[in-house]
Parts: sequence; C-alpha cells; structure tokens
Amino acid sequence: MPELYVDGEVIDPAAEDCREIGCPADRSFVASVSEASRADTLKAIAAAGRAFDSGPWPGTAEGERGQVLERVVGLLTRDRRISPTRRASTRNEHRDCVIGPVAHVRTDESG
Repeated sequence: MPELYVDGEVIDPAAEDCREIGCPADRSFVASVSEASRADTLKAIAAAGRAFDSGPWPGTAEGERGQVLERVVGLLTRDRRISPTRRASTRNEHRDCVIGPVAHVRTDESG
C-alpha cells in the first residue's frame, strides 16, 4: 500500500483510501497513491511547524535565507533538466503525460 512522508519518516495513512492517477493526455493509469486524511494533514502541518520553530531557519539572517532559497531554485531547475521522470508519448506531440511522484491531500472533513 502507498505511504505518506510526514515528520521525516514514511508512515501508513490513517485511512486506506487511495486515488488512481491517470495521464491527463490519454487517461491511462499512471499510479495509485494514498490520500491523506484530515488527521494525516494536521499531523503533517504540526510536524512542519515543529521543524520550523526548533530548526535554524527562524534565526537565520535574511541574506542567508535568500541564498538558501536561490540554491533550492537552482537545484530544482537542474533536477528538472536531468529528472528520471518519464514522459509517455501521446498522439499529439505537444502533449506529454508526466509520470513521477504524486501527492494528494483530501480536503473534506470525513477523514
């Protein structure tokens, strides 16, 4: 069963709800991913708050924060160019289906 990444670790979701992800170009099956429940979402939000409050970021100078964010942008840009993400060809050459990591958070109150 798919899992969630929360608070620095992979965990089982509170519910076993999954969502099938389809290629937007041709609707073919890509993956089945866990849906985070409201409880899972709140746990992730609390973990992010703890990480921010207890980590070095709040005491980091503005200039240094900017340098870190610029580095992140550079890494994301680099990884976009060399990503192992596969693209599924479709009949229309101008449309691709990106097949890679997917996350979804359910926003209803049922979970």
